[in-house]
Amino acid sequence: MPYIVAGLVLFFLCPSLFFVYRLGLKDGLAIQHGAKTIEPIPTPIEYIEKRREAKEIKEQEAELADGLANLFAYNGKPQEVSK
Repeated sequence: MPYIVAGLVLFFLCPSLFFVYRLGLKDGLAIQHGAKTIEPIPTPIEYIEKRREAKEIKEQEAELADGLANLFAYNGKPQEVSK
């Protein structure tokens, strides 16, 4: 049984390692010949921080848009007091 598992792992692992090696080699040669640099994959922490910042910016923009909508909707009449 362990031989079968090891055989299956090697069967799927070797082609994937070869593919990753070729992809890295292709990217390295492209950069060496003047291609644009490749941005690294963000870590999970960087990705979460970027999403948090985007959410905060979106909330600030929504608050600003709401304030401007209230400002432009003002018609000069006093507001009704709700109880």
